[in-house]
Amino acid sequence: MTGWCKMALLTLLLGHSLTLWAKPIWHLDKSWLAERGLLVQDAPVFAALLATADEAAVLSAWAAPQEPVVVPVAHQIRAGDPVSLMFVLGGCQANMTGHCDVQVQMLISRPDGSVYVEPQPFAVWQGPPPTSRDGVQLGQGSLRLTFATDDPPGEYLAVAQLWDKVADRRLLLKRPFVLLSAEPDAVTSSALATSAAASTTAQPSAQP
Repeated sequence: MTGWCKMALLTLLLGHSLTLWAKPIWHLDKSWLAERGLLVQDAPVFAALLATADEAAVLSAWAAPQEPVVVPVAHQIRAGDPVSLMFVLGGCQANMTGHCDVQVQMLISRPDGSVYVEPQPFAVWQGPPPTSRDGVQLGQGSLRLTFATDDPPGEYLAVAQLWDKVADRRLLLKRPFVLLSAEPDAVTSSALATSAAASTTAQPSAQP
């Protein structure tokens, strides 16, 4: 093999390795998120909204004792693949029984601005204020959906209003992500069913 061929092969292999390695990740750490502008705060309440194509990996990483907690996130979603919208939060106020009550309303809009998923209410934290991991907690609730292969590609936007009901503080969180066209052999799919009581499965609105 000539020197040029060896160099071309090395470049190809290195480029492939970097592509595999450079998958987007988040550290579920308050300082890390704040430094990157991913955290929304109304002190003492704070939260971040992430999109992931592998909710199981996020839950597994959170349950593990290793620090920091590193999780996969998704900036692009392929039609036909699942996506979960999850919360990281902290600083909630406890009621007289010692428990927080943090609720959220979330909607998702299409690239043209029309509503893709109507506002979905669910709880993201009901329990004592988080104290471990610098007061950061992975939310109990998530929104799961799968885009159909005929959904228009482009940038979608998840908008969530998080409400600490005890403190009566609200945060507005946004998370854009790009929907890519499905693979040629993908099958049109509706929203995923889920057996997790704390999760909400989104039902797309009719295209206007």
